[in-house]
Parts: sequence; structure tokens; C-alpha cells
Amino acid sequence: MVGENGSGKSTLMKILVGALAADAGMVSYAGRLGYCPQEPVV
Repeated sequence: MVGENGSGKSTLMKILVGALAADAGMVSYAGRLGYCPQEPVV
């Protein structure tokens, strides 16, 4: 995924992996999803 700074890439990924609740709308995906956060969570 690519886009300008502040366009919501990180927010979308956090919503997809369940780390952040969506305010509204719906996201659908099929297959596998990988996520590498900017700040490691150990």
C-alpha cells in the first residue's frame, strides 16, 4: 500500500488487524494479511 503522508495507510492497517476500531464503514478482504507496525509491540 502506498500513498502520501497522512492519507491513512497506517490507520487502515491497524483497523484490518483489529488494533484499532473503525469509526464507520466496512472493510472486506480475502486471503492472508501481514502487518509490521512502525513501533514494535513486545
